[in-house]
Amino acid sequence: MNTSKMPLHFNGSLPSVPWNETAVYSSVDFFHKPDVAIIALYVVVLTASLSANTLLIFIVIKFQYMRSVTNIFLVNLSVADLLVTLFCMPVQIAKSVTLLWYFGEVTCKTVNFLQGVAVASSVFTITAMSVDRYLAITQSLRQPWMPSRRGACILLAFLWFLSLVIFVPLLFVAAVEREMVPVLARSKNGSVVWMQRSIEFCTETWPDSIKKELFGAFSFVLVYAVPGCIVVISYSLMGRRLCSVLPPFDQTEGSANSQQRLRLVRERKRVAWILLLLAVLFALCWLPYNILQLLVDVNAVKADSVFSVLPYTLLLGHANSAINPIVYCLMTRNFRRSLRKLICQDPDARFTSKIQHV
Repeated sequence: MNTSKMPLHFNGSLPSVPWNETAVYSSVDFFHKPDVAIIALYVVVLTASLSANTLLIFIVIKFQYMRSVTNIFLVNLSVADLLVTLFCMPVQIAKSVTLLWYFGEVTCKTVNFLQGVAVASSVFTITAMSVDRYLAITQSLRQPWMPSRRGACILLAFLWFLSLVIFVPLLFVAAVEREMVPVLARSKNGSVVWMQRSIEFCTETWPDSIKKELFGAFSFVLVYAVPGCIVVISYSLMGRRLCSVLPPFDQTEGSANSQQRLRLVRERKRVAWILLLLAVLFALCWLPYNILQLLVDVNAVKADSVFSVLPYTLLLGHANSAINPIVYCLMTRNFRRSLRKLICQDPDARFTSKIQHV
């Protein structure tokens, strides 16, 4: 998953001068055109994402009552978002300054691989949360769905493993490609001559176009289409249950017990809507980039035709890493109270874990 490069090919021989005899030489200005708008937006997104995700993880670790299964899923989502923030966003900022690659072969492979893994882990986590919410709401409240923290951690470990396996091919095809370009140089004796300079790009070198198309289609289906369908189905069934006329418990039971269960249903409904919002925002943020990348991978469109648009669609996808923790923290009472306690050190603040995010 890397921004497309514009290939350069020069034919014919050019007179050359040894580098040690060159007083000055022209830079390859064509590849150094900073996109100020992209850079400014990335700085804002990176700062917000780093701050919000770190804060969310810290709050869950610090306050024991915040360690519910739902919040464990959210911490995992924040870890994936931090991977994108720390490894992918700085590289995209550098690409907005110059198309040339200065970070070496290992970084080229690592960034491409980690971006795919982090995005896949985020998708799978959101999918797991949607199924968890569906089971929690649709199961009888007499025997509520209560997955253990250990079970949630095992599931998340499996999802990370699956994400790693899916994008292993990128470790083999991501590579630094070198091109020779002519530059104008001035030698010590004052004469101006053409010479060749080696420049580098981080790109994907597939054995053939068929494998590239298959991988593009495979990753799109497995990481975006199938999880998206599961999320839609889960929340559709969940919404039908929540919007039913009768609440999902026995009306003949005592009034106090019924009121307590009704409050639990309302809390679950509120959490379900928040998680649905996170899923919708994720889908909207990553849809433009996934569609464009799929079209490029299957050769439906030329990479050059979307060259100027692709960085902005990738920025929108990366912005989701900042949106996730901000939305959840702002819309969740326990997070707001925990944040207030953390900042203000209010000894009178009272927290309750009667209604947990299960």
